[in-house]
This record gives sequence, C-alpha cells and structure tokens, in this order.
Amino acid sequence: MKKIVLSIIMTVVALSMGAANTADTTATFIRPMAVTIAESPSGVKVGVVDSDTVSTVFECNAGENSTRRTSQQYTVISVGHNWSLIVSGLTLGFVTTPGCGEGAVEGGKSLELGILNALGIRRELSSKAGISLGIGFDWRNYRSTKGLLYVPDGGSIRVSHIPAGTDYRFSRLKVFSVQFPLLFSVGFDSPLAGVKPSLSVGPVFCWNPHGSVKSSWREEDGTVSTFTSNSIGQRKFTIDLYAKASLGVVGLYLRYSPYKTLTGATAPDFRPLSAGMTLLF
Repeated sequence: MKKIVLSIIMTVVALSMGAANTADTTATFIRPMAVTIAESPSGVKVGVVDSDTVSTVFECNAGENSTRRTSQQYTVISVGHNWSLIVSGLTLGFVTTPGCGEGAVEGGKSLELGILNALGIRRELSSKAGISLGIGFDWRNYRSTKGLLYVPDGGSIRVSHIPAGTDYRFSRLKVFSVQFPLLFSVGFDSPLAGVKPSLSVGPVFCWNPHGSVKSSWREEDGTVSTFTSNSIGQRKFTIDLYAKASLGVVGLYLRYSPYKTLTGATAPDFRPLSAGMTLLF
C-alpha cells in the first residue's frame, strides 16, 4: 500500500509539471487510511489521511516546479462526513481596559492565558471554509502598580488609593472564564512561506464563575499588609468578539468584550481588550 501511495503522489505531481520535469518531493506514509486527488486548471492537490488524528495536503500549482505541503490539521477523531472533533488554540497575550481610567490597569503587566478549544467540533463548509464550536478556558489577570487599589465593596469592587504613609506594592484582579467560541474560518489561496494563511472570526460566549482580588502594601514600620477576596461581583455571562490570523500553527489574535466585566455602581469600567499569540498545535 505504501508503494502504491508513493507512486500516486509522484505520478500526479509529474503529470502536473509536464513530461520534461520530474518530481522532487518524496513523502512516505505507512498504512494511510485514504488518499484523495483533485485536479483543476490551477494545479493538483493530493490529500492523505495518515491516521485518525492527522490529515495532510500536498499541492502543486500549474507552472511551478516544486511540490509543497500546504496544510496539516490535527483532529481527535472523524465523526462523520465533513465533521471532526478538534483541539486547538493555546493563547498567551496582554490585556488592557480602554476607557476605565489611567493607571487602573497596566497593559504591559496584565496577562491573558487560555486555550480556545480544549475540545470542539468543526464542520467543513467547503475546501477553504469551515465553522466550529468548542469549549475552552481563559484566565485574565488585571494588574496595577501605580498606587491604585482594587477594594472589595459589598460584593463588588471599587478603585481606591493606597493609605497615606505606606509603600505601595501591587493590586491585581483575576477573572476565570469557561468559554464557548463559535468561529467561522476561511483559508486563502495565496501561499506565504509555503503555508497558506487563514482567518477566523466570531463571538466567544463566556461563563465567568470565579474572580478574585489581592492588594498589597508595606506599612511605615516595614510590615507588609495584604487583603484578598473572592467576592468581586464579576458579570457571570459575557460575549467577546474574536479575530485570529494564522500562518501554519502560529497565529495572532485580537479580542474585545463590549460588556463590563464587573457589576456594581462603583466598579471600574473593565471592558477588556486583549491581543497576543496562539499556537494551534
């Protein structure tokens, strides 16, 4: 079977390049599950399903003299025609809150960490487009080191200043979310660095079950004082707007929530804007 698959790939590539050219790409697959060949005026594509978890596409465009591996997608298992279970989207970025007041959140010290799809399901709409729905997790750590304190206030949060005569250390607020991204993805024909870029956009529905606050300062006598609280009045349900541009397994994302993270009349107006990198692994 291995020799047959290699012969198919080599023959198709050779035909697409013309009789005067020979294929210069060799790929070895042991016991592939399926092989698909698509020929069009623009070139030839050979797809190989190597196992339950990996599918690979090789492409040779008309007029080119080389073959490229243009995409590779990792899935957990195929669940039917054009459907698959996916795991993707390790996220690391910085978060800020435009409009909530100077010094309330420092974007360079406030981090976001998460996984977009700990498990998801994807539907292929065409050879270039698909839609997915998944479940994942997100942690946002809002931090200030400029003399402002996040102070618990009757199940909510208010912003205050450090006590007079004390040495400020930091104040931070954390929110943990279970997220449900509903994303539309599309790939592009123009190859870049041998891999086709893609774009994903859509809403991310968030359930925010936990939040906490911790502030710390040093008294005049050198004693370190801290207070913590798990009652910050975070909004339980929010919706974020998400966009991601990817090249291979690396992507850049932008995420914004039009909803206030915190409830209460005295709470700062946290509407987080975050940006960073994703790994599709």
